[in-house]
Amino acid sequence: DVIPTFMGAHAVPRGADAEEYTESVVSDQLPAVAAQGTAEFCDVFCERGVFTAEQSRRILEAGRDHGLTPKIHADEFAAIGGTDVAAAVGAASADHLLHTDDEGRDALVDAGVTPVLLPGTAFGLGADYADARAFLDAGHEVALATDFNPNCFARSMSFVATLASVGMRMTPHEAIRGITSAAAGALDLDDGTGTLRAGAPADAVVLDVPTATHLSYRFDTNPVSTVLKSGVVARE
Repeated sequence: DVIPTFMGAHAVPRGADAEEYTESVVSDQLPAVAAQGTAEFCDVFCERGVFTAEQSRRILEAGRDHGLTPKIHADEFAAIGGTDVAAAVGAASADHLLHTDDEGRDALVDAGVTPVLLPGTAFGLGADYADARAFLDAGHEVALATDFNPNCFARSMSFVATLASVGMRMTPHEAIRGITSAAAGALDLDDGTGTLRAGAPADAVVLDVPTATHLSYRFDTNPVSTVLKSGVVARE
């Protein structure tokens, strides 16, 4: 499934003023996107040199007023208040979190915001990985994603699982939850998506590996042998 997200506030266009562009997103872009009725989420990059915490909050609140669930990318290069914004607006998820401190983590957890960690980005930047264990050891789930974009050209979820285990000290089983049930939580899917149980959507991938731990271990090949969508073989 493809779940559309509007992220007009990923960067300030070259030559534009950040405050003026924020107003454009709020007053012009969001109403047009809402009128299309396609997007389900509104995302923003709250980061030093991009959008401030105050600008990010205005954009996400405006998106929420138009029926779009907030998401945020924050703390990739510096912590400037993005986690507080995520908590305040009731964001479904907060991505990156490379520089999130204990207070920021507590704010996300207390507000029920799913942390989405993107180890491929840290790998590409040569940066320190996000502190997954701080969430996990406190009993909270962590979602994982590729952050696939021109700056992080990684499409392999098995590679993400490997980086999660090697770089963030997640067990293979924690990594599997991160790319299945926890990832579903980051999308506000509460119908059992990402799980194998009675009543859940029959969406699954069959892996050609000896054990589940090999998803993190064998990162040099594509382990997927069969894809099922709604119980029907979609690809093999």
